[in-house]
Amino acid sequence: MEVKAFAIDLDGTMTDTAGIVNLNAAYAAKWLQNAGYEIIFVSGKSSQEAFALASFLGTTKVAVGENGGVVQIGPNDLVLLGDKTYPLAAYGYLAERVKNVKLKSVFPRFTEVVMERTFDFNKGLDILEESKYPVYLSDSLYGYHITLRGVDKAKGLREALKY
Repeated sequence: MEVKAFAIDLDGTMTDTAGIVNLNAAYAAKWLQNAGYEIIFVSGKSSQEAFALASFLGTTKVAVGENGGVVQIGPNDLVLLGDKTYPLAAYGYLAERVKNVKLKSVFPRFTEVVMERTFDFNKGLDILEESKYPVYLSDSLYGYHITLRGVDKAKGLREALKY
């Protein structure tokens, strides 16, 4: 069966930079849902945040969070597409070598580590590259994310389309 869907990011699309929901974007998402499209929120934020927004807007209750690492298909039903073991180890490696590396206070994460934007991103990239951990570092402007290599929003969206 072919699925007609829109994948919509949260930060800068459904919300502004302060995290406040854009009511015009919310209306458009609901309009698309009523027109027969599935709406799947895909975000670097937690799947819980994306799933809660879908619930409040009355759109498709499937959400992708953690930059593709988690697909949430129910209030307590998560599909994990990554493992937090290597991101945690890479965080420790980075924190030993760079000053001001701090975890960000965020919703619980299952597959990635989120840090405050308190250190030089390019230096962090270089250090994690030399670590040989199978991770990558990204900057969402919300925070720096350490994610398992091979896990990304496209992978999460492909999994979400199954539900």
